[in-house]
Amino acid sequence: MNDIFVEPRLAIKYRLRRGEYLNFSTGLYRQFIFTVRDEFSSAIINDWFAIDNTVPAGKSIHYIFGYERELWSTTNLQIEGYYKTLNNMLTYRETRSSIDQSLGSDIQVNELFVPTQGHSYGLEIFLHKKYGQLTGWVGYTLNWARSELDKQEYYSSFDRRHDLNILLSYDLGKKWAFGTRFNYGSGFPYTRAIATYLEKDNEVDKRRIIYSDRNAFRYPAYMRWDTSLTKKFKWLGADWKADLYVVNILNRENIFFYNWDFNDNPATRDEITMLPIVPTIGIGVDF
Repeated sequence: MNDIFVEPRLAIKYRLRRGEYLNFSTGLYRQFIFTVRDEFSSAIINDWFAIDNTVPAGKSIHYIFGYERELWSTTNLQIEGYYKTLNNMLTYRETRSSIDQSLGSDIQVNELFVPTQGHSYGLEIFLHKKYGQLTGWVGYTLNWARSELDKQEYYSSFDRRHDLNILLSYDLGKKWAFGTRFNYGSGFPYTRAIATYLEKDNEVDKRRIIYSDRNAFRYPAYMRWDTSLTKKFKWLGADWKADLYVVNILNRENIFFYNWDFNDNPATRDEITMLPIVPTIGIGVDF
């Protein structure tokens, strides 16, 4: 690919008064390497593909309006609304799972994927305290993300309506610090396997899966709370740091994906979960 692409961008910041601003930015963005999620088959790792001459580059236009205010000398508030167009995003062509077929070694991109269109819009609120005994930030995103394939709209795999993140650090004194991180997100959409049937292939019975509409269902909400305790000290002329970190202190079983076994009658569903509670101890030195 020897094409030349122009990506114009514009950013404007208008001062209302001291410490208070209005922001606007827009720009054209292109993407030549895609991460592609198979919406009909759960996977731990998404696939990455570089485009070839059979498909156009991904293209997106961003429109962002924002308000920014310095609440105190240590704390800033940012509020942004955004709208983004998404063009030529790659989606699996087959309505069945991409792992449910044999693929040759010489496959072109357009044989596996079809470029789709979409858009996303929403609101982001960000509160940041930069200095003091208590530091950290709180961020909240309200988001809609839609894709279109064969003139049918559906929620994209990354459509998360609510996303709340809190990251705080508190100086306890005498070089002790307490940290915490909390994340809550409403469930991502997924495509449910709803039935199967047997199909003969060279006199061999193979079980095929019937799926719901693309991303017509949603996983349960995600919630995780991590905490840490840190001690800094000097020893042997070097700066040391000891950490106690606990991941998922509530031991919440967040769903990663569902695994269906259609060999059982009726079919059974296993819940594949993410990390349980994981305490760790670490020590580091700067020298």
